[in-house]
Amino acid sequence: ASVITYVGAIGDDKNGYILKSAAEKEGVRMAVQFGSEPTGTCAVTIVGKERSLLTAVGASAQLDVAHLKSPRVSEAIATAKWFYFTGFTVTLSAEHVLTVARRAAATRANFTFNLSAPFLMQVPPFAAAYREILPYVDVLFSNDDEALEFAKFNSWETTDIKEIALKASQLPKVDARPRTVIFTCGSKSTIMARNGQVVEVAVPAIEGDKIVDTNGAGDSFVGGFLAGVAKGASFEEAIKAGHYAAGVVIQHDGCTFPEKPDYTFAL
Repeated sequence: ASVITYVGAIGDDKNGYILKSAAEKEGVRMAVQFGSEPTGTCAVTIVGKERSLLTAVGASAQLDVAHLKSPRVSEAIATAKWFYFTGFTVTLSAEHVLTVARRAAATRANFTFNLSAPFLMQVPPFAAAYREILPYVDVLFSNDDEALEFAKFNSWETTDIKEIALKASQLPKVDARPRTVIFTCGSKSTIMARNGQVVEVAVPAIEGDKIVDTNGAGDSFVGGFLAGVAKGASFEEAIKAGHYAAGVVIQHDGCTFPEKPDYTFAL
């Protein structure tokens, strides 16, 4: 049985069915709404090993409350132990995010959130949504560039990534459970702040000539981390799984990976 449910909206078109079938092949339960617009797409331009993204959100912007209340999605929300949202979701509907965040708090499920992009903290409506969502966040993900913007967002006069992570972990929360903050820093150690402590987890070195492009690295890191905690790994072990997943993806063209991983969790 599937242990992962993906909720979103796609178009009734070729791209939508590619996305749906590829995810289902990997065992993901796709609780998707079919919109009237084409499936969202993203153009990626790669210069050297760095990339820029240009999105056309398409049908993804049509996800509505009725779908979130449908039996398939309601069941997934009621039974899930972990929830993950990217910050980009607030550009579509902050209320969708808050509905699930409140449910997670009520059931003591884990609500995780990714800052996703610096501009989301600069645009007033999106910044306001972040302020509403943050008290519900149990695990906050970000890269170092987004972390620096998060410090400005909170009027913290520091550029020390460890200090920002610690401060972020101590922001007000709706319940007494500690917040964990995880900041990736490229090839430098990943920073984790929790319970007043800051831990560094080293990133395994990858030779420069093996890096094809960095597309999907951040998402793969989160995927590896969530796979780890779902299997009962410690947060530090889950971060190592995230490093592995990101390290694999950046050695392949686009968001592709081998059929089977060669990673073993130290449980």
